Amino acid sequence: MYATHASVAADHPDRVAVEGVDVEVVTQCGASWHKRLGAGVLAVFWSASKAMQAAEALQQRAAALHPHHAPAIGVSTGEALVDDDPLGMMVVVAARLSGVATAGEVLVCDVTAAVAAPSLAQAVDEWHERRLKGIPSPVRAGVLSWSQPPSISEAWGVAAEARLDSPFAGRQREVEALSEALAQSAAGVGGVVLISGEAGAGKSTLVARLVELAGQAHRPLVYGRCDEHVPRPYLPFAQMVRRVSERDPRGSMALGSLAGELRRAVPEVGERFPLLAEPLRADADSERMR
Repeated sequence: MYATHASVAADHPDRVAVEGVDVEVVTQCGASWHKRLGAGVLAVFWSASKAMQAAEALQQRAAALHPHHAPAIGVSTGEALVDDDPLGMMVVVAARLSGVATAGEVLVCDVTAAVAAPSLAQAVDEWHERRLKGIPSPVRAGVLSWSQPPSISEAWGVAAEARLDSPFAGRQREVEALSEALAQSAAGVGGVVLISGEAGAGKSTLVARLVELAGQAHRPLVYGRCDEHVPRPYLPFAQMVRRVSERDPRGSMALGSLAGELRRAVPEVGERFPLLAEPLRADADSERMR
């Protein structure tokens, strides 16, 4: 069994949200058991590589959400199970390692690193014998070199059909209006821009120009489109939500506080984030109008 213990500082600006995020991450990484312990979370895995992948994923999620408030993480190996609760030295060592780790650091005991080595892409270095409280002998542990998550713009990406295949010309007034809407969005002012015209008038090309402008400004952008052969309600929005849920390094936090409501239009959201709240329910007459 392999234990991953992650803790955050008591003065973290959003402790409640973080407590939901770390449970979400370890669950997605395949934890067989997890439990909140004070300011952190303890997760148990049957795989050493999954325990270390969870540690990296926790740091990446923290870097995407709160880059200045990263968790300290310890990963250990052991064999202890009492009344279905992991107890004993494995848990103690993981917790003690997270206690001596600095913010943003993952300390891994040598046994865990050795078992995971054949399938581990990340390096573990800076090995030291560490004296841990309550542990009679020094514990040899190294630092996991985890990779930074991609930027939101890089993670979201844009569908190939939304890109320009040739230089754009004309439509200066429309491009200026779209550029202004893009700037307003970047400033936190949302809005809707409707583009209409006859078939072949260049609507898709104009939208592709907006995508190009967003890319030049390093603005995150998602893209969805209707299908003229499949009249599915909310299809463009469902495509955008699906892309964000699959790729955004912030996980379910990227979908907002009412992300559970999105299950109605995009059932995959509930499958990817099983800890999301169920959609709100009203009386039967109101439900028919939703």
